[in-house]
Amino acid sequence: MIDTPEGSLDIAYEKRAGDMLAMYAESGHQVVMTANLNSSQLLLALARRCGRLGMRLCKMMDWAELSAVQREEEELFETAYEAIEKALDGGLQQLK
Repeated sequence: MIDTPEGSLDIAYEKRAGDMLAMYAESGHQVVMTANLNSSQLLLALARRCGRLGMRLCKMMDWAELSAVQREEEELFETAYEAIEKALDGGLQQLK
């Protein structure tokens, strides 16, 4: 279980951390992680490498009431989610 690993990483390290976590999962381990949607390089790297067969994305925003700022900027979240969903589909295509 990992809680927001991207919080201590800059953008240069996020992708590498995502690749590292994907390798860990590919070796048969299960990773449960919470992450903020920021540059999302960590999540994108995981999604590209694992695809839909190896990664499930749960939107925690559906579980809680959003702040006024989050509601006003909801399109930013949706754009980030769409990019991750596309990366998940790309990962699945790589497995075929």
